[in-house]
Amino acid sequence: MIYAATEGPCTLIIERDDDPVDPRIDFDPFGHMVCWHRRYSLGDGHHYDTPEDFLRDLYRESIRDGGKRLVSFLKSGDARGAKLIYNRRSREWELYSRYYLQTVLGKSEPSWELEQSAPKEQLNDSGWFFDTMLDALTIDDLKELLAEQKDIIILPLYLYDHSGLSISTSSFVGRAVHAEWDSGQVGYIYADHDDILNNFGEITPDTIQRAKECLEGEVETYDAYLRGDCWGYRTFMYGQEMDSCWGFLGDIDEVKPDIASYLADGWNRLVDKLEPRYQSVKEYLYDVTVA
Repeated sequence: MIYAATEGPCTLIIERDDDPVDPRIDFDPFGHMVCWHRRYSLGDGHHYDTPEDFLRDLYRESIRDGGKRLVSFLKSGDARGAKLIYNRRSREWELYSRYYLQTVLGKSEPSWELEQSAPKEQLNDSGWFFDTMLDALTIDDLKELLAEQKDIIILPLYLYDHSGLSISTSSFVGRAVHAEWDSGQVGYIYADHDDILNNFGEITPDTIQRAKECLEGEVETYDAYLRGDCWGYRTFMYGQEMDSCWGFLGDIDEVKPDIASYLADGWNRLVDKLEPRYQSVKEYLYDVTVA
């Protein structure tokens, strides 16, 4: 299908781009998109084997208090995967990790196993014990700690794989057919302290909100790319091609104003007259030029 309009000898045609630009490669994105999928290469390139590796590294890079919050979190007992307990005899803090045994009846009750111990002065040291504490956290622990960081924005990414691909920052369950089976979380998009500071000049509630909106906009653009909503226009005079431009991403009604801004004076009035045509460009041009 194409969208076409003709006025006198002038014809404007919008059609799908067969060789679309990848907004994660060809544009200059603000955020970072990290994804994991067995069949598709999505988002930006990265070196993380698992989401836990990524979240752990992101939290490590975001720490600005010397690790005090991590230590207090583990001491509090609120962490799901680990805890710190003081041993008065050895005068060291002991790190315990939670384990489950898989049995024929399912998971066992959790048990706590001693991982490492260290004196107080090593708790906030960026060395091996700090890394051991981070490694002991579950993915939910890491999400909770990152959510407390006011200078990082991280949004989940969900993929819907059903007769095509679609990506969103919110779940497809309840709003797409068979989403219970054909969708799930595939990664994250985020912007860290330096990204926000470099792009907005300061970190305030206002710039945080604006940065979040930028990330959401980038996901919408990438979604259009995955769905195949990639367009280009061509202009014709008496059936002869005069100009063309490609790389417009989004729903057809969303890209029309953008296309109008690229058209030369006198041509943009045809945008409001565009109508869907279920024929090829060649067939349409033949019809309007012969007529």
